[in-house]
Amino acid sequence: MKIFMVDDDIEMLNGLEAFVPWAEYGFQLVGKSNNAYDSLDEIKATKPDILVTDITMPGINGFELARECKAVLPDLKVVFLTCHEDFEYAREAFKLQAEDYLVKHTLTEEELLEKMLSLKTAIEEQKRNRQYLAGVHANKDIIAETYFK
Repeated sequence: MKIFMVDDDIEMLNGLEAFVPWAEYGFQLVGKSNNAYDSLDEIKATKPDILVTDITMPGINGFELARECKAVLPDLKVVFLTCHEDFEYAREAFKLQAEDYLVKHTLTEEELLEKMLSLKTAIEEQKRNRQYLAGVHANKDIIAETYFK
């Protein structure tokens, strides 16, 4: 499960990387950036499953980053990580179909890990369902013939 992290607070970004033993839980940190605009091409190239991003950053903000990335990677799961407990921010995150809105100063390792594991399970199930449906579609003639016999 591939994760990409974006936060203009370098200490926070490095802390997130060290916060959880990602590989131990089946995650691969495919990239991190302290600049949302500069991360766009790298996100598109690495095709992460999950984007963890701050909201307020210079240049483009986390909401704009999420919009740009989801236009190219529609299945991308986005988790906003912010210092803002403002309802308008949460509402905008909801509009973007974010998976969660986590507040930095109350975030615990357990909360972050629980959210990532939950997303991992959902993504794996989504991939299994797609594979199953692709198999059904590929074999639709055989299935139809068997059904009508």
